[in-house]
Amino acid sequence: NIQIEGIIGSNILRVLFASSGGQGEVGFVLATGGVGYKDVDLEPNAEGLYQPNNWHIGHVYGSRVQVVSADEAVQNENASFGTLDLSGDRIIDSTPAYSGHSGSNDFALSIDDVRKFHCDNLTIRNYDGVPVKLGRNADNISFGKVDFGAVGTAEITYKSVILHLGSDPIGILSIGLLKGTLHNNSRYILRSDTEML
Repeated sequence: NIQIEGIIGSNILRVLFASSGGQGEVGFVLATGGVGYKDVDLEPNAEGLYQPNNWHIGHVYGSRVQVVSADEAVQNENASFGTLDLSGDRIIDSTPAYSGHSGSNDFALSIDDVRKFHCDNLTIRNYDGVPVKLGRNADNISFGKVDFGAVGTAEITYKSVILHLGSDPIGILSIGLLKGTLHNNSRYILRSDTEML
């Protein structure tokens, strides 16, 4: 039951807001400068006994958010967001540089290992690669509105706005309203690299 009104940061070596387990609410997360890894990272660690994450975050202004688990035995319970305002133009490394910085090809949003994920409004702009990646053990993923533009401009393997990778099925994926312009007519809105989606 942690309550945080807001988090603002610039030149963060690794993560602006990270949780390896627990429950609470954050009003907003605002990246005003370089962040080496992720703006928000909800991720139980691989070693030791860690709780699943159960968080609501009101507004995120940044470039990269992930809800995953480094421990395959721990599935996060819930991650909900009011607004995710994410732009690839904001992918800026920290100074000194973070060794795990993935550069302009990083995902805007990565979702694995969570029972329920919801975002009221997702806005994604200016990503060279695939902006949204869905992976293993994601049972129920929902978006109220997805608005995308200028994404997938350099990626030539999957050519997708939303990509499902891995052999695990997605239980439910729902999007209330999807609005955007594909980079060209060879691109997909939604694609899976397996037959399990």
